[in-house]
Amino acid sequence: MSHARVTAVIALAGILAVGCGGGSHDRVGGSVGRRVTVLTIASHESEADVREWAAAVQRRSRGSLRIEVESGWRGAEVDYERHTVADVRAGKVDLASIPARAYDTMGVRSMQAVLAPLLVDSYALQERVLGTGLPERMLAGIRRLGVVGVALLPGQLERLEGGGRPLLRPSDYRGVVIGVRPSRLAARSLRALGAVTTILAPGARMERVDYAEQSLSELVAHHYAFITVGTTVTLNETLWPRVASIVVNADTYGSLTPEQQQALRLAARDALGPITRRLEHDESQAVDVICRPPRGDPYIFMPIRATEADLAQMRRAIEPTYRRLDSPARVEARQIVALRRRVGTQPAFVCSGGRPRGFHPSTSAHALRVTGLLEETARTKWSGPVASNGLGPGQFLLEHRILLRDFPVRRYLKFRVRFSKGELRGCVHATTTPLPGGGWSWDGPGAIYQAPAALREFLGMSVRFGGVTTARRPTLLRGGFKTDTPTGLKCLPF
Repeated sequence: MSHARVTAVIALAGILAVGCGGGSHDRVGGSVGRRVTVLTIASHESEADVREWAAAVQRRSRGSLRIEVESGWRGAEVDYERHTVADVRAGKVDLASIPARAYDTMGVRSMQAVLAPLLVDSYALQERVLGTGLPERMLAGIRRLGVVGVALLPGQLERLEGGGRPLLRPSDYRGVVIGVRPSRLAARSLRALGAVTTILAPGARMERVDYAEQSLSELVAHHYAFITVGTTVTLNETLWPRVASIVVNADTYGSLTPEQQQALRLAARDALGPITRRLEHDESQAVDVICRPPRGDPYIFMPIRATEADLAQMRRAIEPTYRRLDSPARVEARQIVALRRRVGTQPAFVCSGGRPRGFHPSTSAHALRVTGLLEETARTKWSGPVASNGLGPGQFLLEHRILLRDFPVRRYLKFRVRFSKGELRGCVHATTTPLPGGGWSWDGPGAIYQAPAALREFLGMSVRFGGVTTARRPTLLRGGFKTDTPTGLKCLPF
């Protein structure tokens, strides 16, 4: 039995016209007697995208279908996806928007390819994938839940943000706690990197996790007030897109005309471009806030970029996740890889001012390693002699107060290292982490932002800082840095 509400729309002016022998049409161009079927869709999130699709349905059906959006469906429930599917199946609501990521928690694995880690890494690629025949095959798997899948809509690109050390390489993930939304594939992917995952409930306190799965737009729009100073944001390391599906009650779908059923399906193609353009615009606006945060505080966000070498390491580390995909999903993932080659790499966001103006990194710079023993000589200074490969001995100075606590603490440091050829200056986003046996490890990315003419080959190079402080000698640091591929990391003034 159909649960749609059917309303007969008859224009009084049309009746009068018919009575007078004249022709008549309703407001959408059909005959006066046209019946408009009004369906209600439950939306927990992505309401703007649902409304874009609903408008496309109305156009496609030439006004015979109208979709009304019921916002905030099942409010702050953690497992709202499963319950919302049950609501649609039982006819409590006609349609619903369901995040594609949640289906594998209900036994449906047909969405795996589009959600595989580090695969769909740009809005251009997501648009291309959803514009192929892949969505139709993926949606077919939803039938086993007793509902009909009619559309896949593009969503925000998910990244990780948090207050710990920047997550650039697989080794950075070991032991960290990451809050994710319900998805077995997401949890399995992050555990393959050595992370510990926990379900990120709506409205949960972010202090309980080291990092959280979020989009840049969400980070700025919804959680800005809760961000701690120094929140790390990796701009070019995309986990997966937040694709949404539209499902409809099976009886309701069967009560529609073939033209109306087709309108529900084809509307996704119509809405694909407009939704993608809005997502791109929103993310660009979010990056502007991250690079130039309000309140005049330059230390709220620490935007960084992973190198190509970092991304290559990440992809190698999650290969076991791809091997565990179903056979059809592995084939579809290979198709998406082929599409990615055609689309090309989306230019990563870089905050303006991230490098000296007019600088072009040298490809001839040799890898520089600087190591030594630094001592805390003042409340905000650590210094000591260091050795290097190629530049000889030097004197190293770290500036800013270091906090050694029983939990990870990230600090933004400036450094100077003087050699016989001149002085290099740079910055480091260093995290001090307590070690199981006592003491602390130091780790984090940085950059060289100033160099004399004799050392200009190192200008703009990124560095990886590391070291160890023991519990017995907490005022001594044995460590240093080595140069890395340029990332455009921004050094901020004190």
